[in-house]
Amino acid sequence: MKKQQGMRLRMGRMYVSFLLVLLACALALHGAYLLQSYHSMVEQARTEREYRLSQQVYHTERYVAEIEDCANTLNVSSRLQQVLIDRQKPDYLLYADCRDLLSEYERAPYGLYRIDLYLSGSRSLITSSEGVFYNLEDDECAVYDQLLEESGKHDGWWTLDYQHREPKLVSKTRNQRYIALVRQVTSLYTGRTKGVLILSVPYEQFESVSAVAVQDEYRCISFQGEVLCGSRMEDERWTRLTAETGAGFGLDYYYRFEYSSIFSGRFMLVMGAIMLLFLMGFVCIVIITERRVAKPIARLLHGFVRMEEGRFIKRMGNHKDAIFGELNRGFDHMAEHLESTVTALVDERTQSRELKQRLLQMQIKPHFLYNIFNNMIWLVEQKQYDNLEQLVTATAGFYKTALNAGSRDIMLFENQRQLEYYVRIQKFRFGDRFDLLTELAEETEMLSIPNLLLQPLVENAIIHGFQNLQRRGEIRLSTEVGDGQLIIRVRDNGTGIAPETLEEIREAMTKDNGGAKRFFALVNVSGRLRNRYGSRGYIRIESVPGEGTEVIIGVPMDEC
Repeated sequence: MKKQQGMRLRMGRMYVSFLLVLLACALALHGAYLLQSYHSMVEQARTEREYRLSQQVYHTERYVAEIEDCANTLNVSSRLQQVLIDRQKPDYLLYADCRDLLSEYERAPYGLYRIDLYLSGSRSLITSSEGVFYNLEDDECAVYDQLLEESGKHDGWWTLDYQHREPKLVSKTRNQRYIALVRQVTSLYTGRTKGVLILSVPYEQFESVSAVAVQDEYRCISFQGEVLCGSRMEDERWTRLTAETGAGFGLDYYYRFEYSSIFSGRFMLVMGAIMLLFLMGFVCIVIITERRVAKPIARLLHGFVRMEEGRFIKRMGNHKDAIFGELNRGFDHMAEHLESTVTALVDERTQSRELKQRLLQMQIKPHFLYNIFNNMIWLVEQKQYDNLEQLVTATAGFYKTALNAGSRDIMLFENQRQLEYYVRIQKFRFGDRFDLLTELAEETEMLSIPNLLLQPLVENAIIHGFQNLQRRGEIRLSTEVGDGQLIIRVRDNGTGIAPETLEEIREAMTKDNGGAKRFFALVNVSGRLRNRYGSRGYIRIESVPGEGTEVIIGVPMDEC
């Protein structure tokens, strides 16, 4: 009896030991679970708020871009340009028409507070609300002249100073706080700066265009330290996220994360009951959780990692799982929406490449003008006035098409004339040793390409391809349409390019954007195509030593 009691006592102690070990493991697992849940909830809350903040930044930037586009549209408006023409005295009808134009844009769905146009030459102010003011006083003109001077340093300048410095003559009905976009007004006829355009936006408008915060979350939009909408929270219990836009606006996002419920008494009692059940179902729970929860969650997290890296193509797929099927479908839908949003942003920002494209085009301006003048002097000395007249006519024709009234694009049939003029000029320098043959497909003659895109290729053929050439040179320009692209071929029967030099040219074209000193023409053309069309445009060069060289250019038809 005593032995049985001793055995039972030892077994009881062993069971108690097992129970204590299991309880210790359960408590440790519970503690780890609480710690992991805490950090996950904090991180998730922060991620959600950062996403909302990014949405606010996106809406604010879009609204700022709309106001800037409105200013650009006004600047080139014919009704506004009419009042920029120099006159001895103001044309009151044109000024009234310009005032009506400003009023129409003020009433447009931009949320503008007002629009002011100051004309420095006539010392006049046209407003969208108060009318037209003529012959402003010196101190009033000084305010706008200073704004005009400062706006010359920026391409679109946002400022808070105007609301504090505006002349009293236009302040009778202006009692709201606002921020102003200041932009120079330039005459399209003379190219000179004629005044300054001021678009004023009330502070409250920025609150209406940004994302709406939820309960216990606040946002604040500021500019140069001054709060436009919302309020700053100094309480330490609030977590603050900040971001800035490209126009100098600052966004603050405040939220308060409550996690005290995790450690409440009721929660702990429930977890205590779960720990008792854990002794029987721990292994089953681990297996089921690993198979049905952990792996799908890991897959979703991996999908978020791919999304952060910008890889939107691969989707979750496989929506058959009853638990995570809806999450996977939601993730795929979110990825598609985010991909389209990012694509739209990239398309908008490609407009900033326009300036770079124009700078590259300026590098292609013909550099043979000095040789033309020398040829003219020689023809005068030789009294070959007929040839001189032909040279002057060809030079005038070439530069007329090269300047192209300031346009960056030129139609192919006009480009053909430009190249014919260029070849005529070069024949005065190199003699009648080569010909230009053009074979433009009829459907491509009215298509447009960047101006001076093909002239460097023809120049290369003449200067490099026909050097030391024993036979008569021939340059053949042809166009065709295929697979949604305009394909242009420039082929010569010159001396060709050595294979090692050809590889150097191809490498330079893939790495440089037009600033290279070697292979300048081809590198510049490649850079212009890349900046204008991105990956949709291309240039290829093929050459056979002793037989000639062919340059193939492809541009998308929808941008011609």
